[in-house]
Amino acid sequence: METSTLLLKNTFLMFTFQTGRYFLFAGLAYLIIWKWNKSYALKHQTQTVGFKPGQIFQEIKWSMLTNFIFTLITLLSFWTYIKDESFLSRMKPEFSLMTVVWLIGLILFHDAYFYWMHRTIHHPKVYKLIHRTHHLSTNPSPWAAFSFHPIEAVLEVIWTVPIIYFLEPNPFTMLLFSIIILFVNVTGHSGVELYPASWSEHRYLKYILRPDQHNDHHHYFKGNYGLYFSFWDRWMGTLRK
Repeated sequence: METSTLLLKNTFLMFTFQTGRYFLFAGLAYLIIWKWNKSYALKHQTQTVGFKPGQIFQEIKWSMLTNFIFTLITLLSFWTYIKDESFLSRMKPEFSLMTVVWLIGLILFHDAYFYWMHRTIHHPKVYKLIHRTHHLSTNPSPWAAFSFHPIEAVLEVIWTVPIIYFLEPNPFTMLLFSIIILFVNVTGHSGVELYPASWSEHRYLKYILRPDQHNDHHHYFKGNYGLYFSFWDRWMGTLRK
């Protein structure tokens, strides 16, 4: 197959996959929480204000652009794998101890990267240019999971390029990792507290960053910069009580 044709095919397949995954996770979360269990949502919502008019449309619009940017960077990262075949043909399930090790390593590294990247784009000199788009959702819905300015979308995923190029992780492992990221983003922007209150005082579970903590970040625009855990916020004194 000619390179240009294969590139178009892989771009179409990857973008369709990215978009379908986003609508599946964000859509189900929105329906389950805010449509089918409205009484639960109102009881456990982290802010008393509702979603702004047109907010969800804006969140989906920016997320679609993010999905396209993620598609291009992912294809660039994996080009050595897929330059002569379909992208999906390389996504063969492979579960092993190394898969678990890779996932743990990626999560810990990404948590550190995200904290410092996120905290940096909150600097007044770059906030309005890059991060303000995401914070247009002061009370985010699950659709805000990928609602980023294009520059922020690049920053969100660019760190994977050298890791994939130099360390060559299994493509299926990266697929699992991308699903974990999406799940964490959707739950973090759910607008309700999904975890038991007792977790906040648990010896170990208190280090998991909860949806109410990230919603608090959207409300006050500072603090709680982490993604998966509160380690960096605790160490750097940026955890909001």
